[in-house]
Amino acid sequence: MSEKGGPTRGEITTENAAKLIMVSSVWLTKLAQQGYVTKLGRDRWNLVNVVQGYIKWLKDEDRRSSKSASASRVQDLKAETLELQMAERRRELIEMEEAKAAVAFLAAMVRDELSGMPARVTRDRDLRKVLEKDAHDSLDRISRGLEKASRALDDGGELFEAG
Repeated sequence: MSEKGGPTRGEITTENAAKLIMVSSVWLTKLAQQGYVTKLGRDRWNLVNVVQGYIKWLKDEDRRSSKSASASRVQDLKAETLELQMAERRRELIEMEEAKAAVAFLAAMVRDELSGMPARVTRDRDLRKVLEKDAHDSLDRISRGLEKASRALDDGGELFEAG
């Protein structure tokens, strides 16, 4: 330090160091916290250390590639979000609840049609009972299949199994 308490030769103030590398004093402090530059004391910096530290920060490949990779991931997520929004608008993608409602509507139609079929086909009571039992058994199998499919949709499992 000089007699007046100012910086000595090779030392500069925080304000001058920040001006030298064209950053704010807050940014200069962050560079020190990250280990690129070393503060000598209160409002004192080594001129050469500040310049070299800033150059190291600028050339730091790990920092630049990490920042670039992070920006790339954000960009990819934004693009994916836009693609999903467009697919939904084109009705290529629908909400899970909307799909389940459509399936439930169709299942109700099948139930109504199968339930009324024996009466439409015959007046013979014995044959009607056989047809009603067969329709009821078919509806039970359809109901179990819909429950299984609904669970698979909720859990993200296989909707259609081979065999």
